[in-house]
Amino acid sequence: NLAENLSEIPSNAVIYIPESYRLFHARSSGASQGQLVGDLVNMSRHRGHTLFFDVQNPAQIDRNIVSEADLILIKEPSPLGQGFERPQLRGYMDAARGVFALMNKRRRKRAIYVVAPGAGITGQIMENRLPSFWTSRLSTIFGSTHVGETIPSRLEKSPAPIRHRRRSRAAVSERREKARAMRAAGYFLEEIAAALGVSKSQVFRYCQGMD
Repeated sequence: NLAENLSEIPSNAVIYIPESYRLFHARSSGASQGQLVGDLVNMSRHRGHTLFFDVQNPAQIDRNIVSEADLILIKEPSPLGQGFERPQLRGYMDAARGVFALMNKRRRKRAIYVVAPGAGITGQIMENRLPSFWTSRLSTIFGSTHVGETIPSRLEKSPAPIRHRRRSRAAVSERREKARAMRAAGYFLEEIAAALGVSKSQVFRYCQGMD
């Protein structure tokens, strides 16, 4: 659900703030933003909230948020951004660059460098798999969706595996496109086959010529 203000959010909720620099930019001035950050962070601790601030460049976000963070999840950093990060994060970002540089391209797409000092994790790679409904065009769909609009229902949840006795040309074409998109995102053939309800050999045929 979307929330217009803090009072609407129930206890023990997970709060996701996409492109959070728009609300909490590092260069925004005024005591009102500082108070809003303080209210959000302090209230979350009292109510058992889990806050996720999503930002492309951590240098853009209010430093009070960075100072209160318990966990940092780093996707592959931009090579041109090196040296421009906040001093408190620079060591983590440089360490992440070194780890990502050793990975192959496919693995880098789904890898996350995790920093959680309170849990004794100062740099550990974890992987997250994209949902089975993901396609290469999906980010474009989300990019054109504004707050309050409804995302197409077919994207709201992962569909059941597709199992048809007879497949139309359109269905085969769509399945091939989805298989190739998932393969490009780093999925294994077995994972793609399970998601699409086809054999591993069929997925191999769909993806021939990609590597």
